Amino acid sequence: MSFSCKRFSMLKLFFFLFLVSQGLCAGEELSIKKGIAISPSQDPDGSRMARLNVFWHYNWAPLPTDPEDLECFVPMYSGNSWQLKYLAFPAKRKKLDILLTHNEPDRKGHRMWRTVDQVVAEWPKIDSLAKRLSSPAGMNSIGGWMRKFISEADRKNLRYDFVPVHWFGPPDAKLFFDYLETAYQLYKKPLWVTEFAVIDRYAGMYGGESRFSHEQVIGFMREVLPGLESKDYVERYAWASVSPKKAWLSSSLLFDADGVLTPAGEYYASFKHGLDRTDYCGQ
Repeated sequence: MSFSCKRFSMLKLFFFLFLVSQGLCAGEELSIKKGIAISPSQDPDGSRMARLNVFWHYNWAPLPTDPEDLECFVPMYSGNSWQLKYLAFPAKRKKLDILLTHNEPDRKGHRMWRTVDQVVAEWPKIDSLAKRLSSPAGMNSIGGWMRKFISEADRKNLRYDFVPVHWFGPPDAKLFFDYLETAYQLYKKPLWVTEFAVIDRYAGMYGGESRFSHEQVIGFMREVLPGLESKDYVERYAWASVSPKKAWLSSSLLFDADGVLTPAGEYYASFKHGLDRTDYCGQ
């Protein structure tokens, strides 16, 4: 989809020329990849998501926060048994277009932790739910759990159409893209980057605020977002909107504690969008 600029008055013309200089108009391709991962507790009415100018979103659950926002919502079976029962209930459910599955089943101690054998045994129940189905989304997308699942799925001819990737690390674009390339070469399937953000693991382990500034996070975004758009094997991506309580992720916050867009949030919202806001989720 491309944005076609309309006629403007002289005052609006100056504004239009500014947008052209910023690459926000004049036929720029609008992103159908950019999304957001945001929980209902962070965004109970969908208003935050609506300000980010995204074309898709998910919330780790099978239902959107706003029931009227089904069109750009991607449901997930994250591992809770009630979710699978809800998705499979035949009287009310039709086959989904897309379904994300199993959030970080390789994370020991996490309530969604599963063995590969458990997930493989459950797979026939999941396969019939959607036209396109993700593999599980590992905390370590290239780790032993994910490699074993993909190996078992391929050996047993289990269907999965794309692989979700999670990445949290320093503001290093090369490190990020090397990680994605490794995942793609391992699995030879399209990738969805369903969670990514800049994180200070040192602060996470020892306490304190992130050592990385908002400027560094925005610099990271400036490098990686165009790269994600240009890579054919990346079908979609979603920045992880995290809790303000997690200090080691503070510079990656898109919203502050009062719900105001941070500098990183403003940049993410501005990336690849035009003047006509009606095409975005929540608009």
